[in-house]
Parts: sequence; structure tokens; C-alpha cells
Amino acid sequence: MTGPAVPSPVAVEIVAQTAGGPTVRGLHWEWPGSDLSMVFVHAPGRDLDDLRWLADLMVTGGISVLAIDLPGHGLSDGDDLVPEQGIAAIRAALATLGRDSAGVTAVLAEGESAGLLLQTELAATDEPPVGVTLLNPWPLPEGQLCHPSWRLVPKLLLVPAGAGHPEFAARVVDATNAWTLQADLHGFAGPRPTESAAIQIASLTQKFVLEVAAYELAGRRAAGSP
Repeated sequence: MTGPAVPSPVAVEIVAQTAGGPTVRGLHWEWPGSDLSMVFVHAPGRDLDDLRWLADLMVTGGISVLAIDLPGHGLSDGDDLVPEQGIAAIRAALATLGRDSAGVTAVLAEGESAGLLLQTELAATDEPPVGVTLLNPWPLPEGQLCHPSWRLVPKLLLVPAGAGHPEFAARVVDATNAWTLQADLHGFAGPRPTESAAIQIASLTQKFVLEVAAYELAGRRAAGSP
């Protein structure tokens, strides 16, 4: 007996909620009725295909994924030199999943997009993600801080072993009231991780997001929420 077929990616367009915001394009792998969805945000200078390997592994594990091209990257409109457009794109992608998907949402950001993500003010009317995975994150630009709306969101930092990210990790911890985990992985310093590192990244990310999602969903059920 075979299980359900893994969903194929569907091209999507997301219009930023701010006036004049660019149209963001991406791919959506959607499990009908899934309790957990993830937004994937690639590093600047790349596109969503850079994280395609990880999206495929998450989807195979039963998690829906929305991977976007940041403004000025891939197929998205806009200017890659305007951080405000990137922030608007992330906010729009999170709002889209929160509105259209069942269950809860988590997010993964790569490289310098980790800082961009943590600067993004979450809409007061939207439920925050249940967890954030920061993949080989780079520090926020000088003078820019994590937005307070991320303080209560648990975080997982996956960094190359010996890469020297203590300052960024410390700033994330200082800006977080929820728990933060950091894993230092070997074979993870180039544009693509080694096979063993890829397995570790996928395993740690999946375990983390499933755990925080289960905790949130159990709390909702206990409170009588759908």
C-alpha cells in the first residue's frame, strides 16, 4: 500500500501589502489540510532554487513549503538594493500562509536574510510563526536590531563549524525571550552543504519545527481553539 503522492510545486504570485510594493513570485508545495507550513527565504544574491533541496526534504516529511524569490531576485519584481522591499515581501509571504493555510507557520531564512527577517515587523493582526530557523545567518547591519515582534518566537541557528558567529548568536539570544538553539555543523561552508551536512540540516530543521508546532497546536486544543 502506497502513501499519498508528494505535492508538486505550484507557481504563485504574492503582492506586497504596502503601496507600490513589488510582486513576489515563488513556489508552493501544499499538503491539503497540513498542520504545518514553512516560508523559505533565500540569501541575497541567490534565488529560491538555492534552497530547493531543503524544500524537497521538508515536503517529503509532510510539511507544506512556500519558497519565495526576494525582490530583484529570480522571477520577482523589485529592487534587490532596497531592504524595505525585502521586508515587505517577507511580511506578505507570512500573511499569505497565515491566511490561506491550515494550522501553524514556521519560517527559514538563509545568510543575510536572517537579519532581514528579524527586522520585519509582524502584523499585529497576524499570528506569529511558531519557530524560526536561521541557516548560516549573517549579522544585522550596524545599528539595526531585531524587531520586538520576534522576541517570543523560538529560534534554531544552524551555522558552519568554526565560522565564528558568536556575536550574531549573542544578539539573537539577547533579543529573544523564547528559547534559542545553536548547532555548529561541519561540511556546511560552501554554496551547497555536503550530503552529510544536508541530512543534518534537514533533520534538525524538521525536528525543531515539528516540535514547536506540536506545542502550539496542543495549547490551542487545550484552550478550545480550532
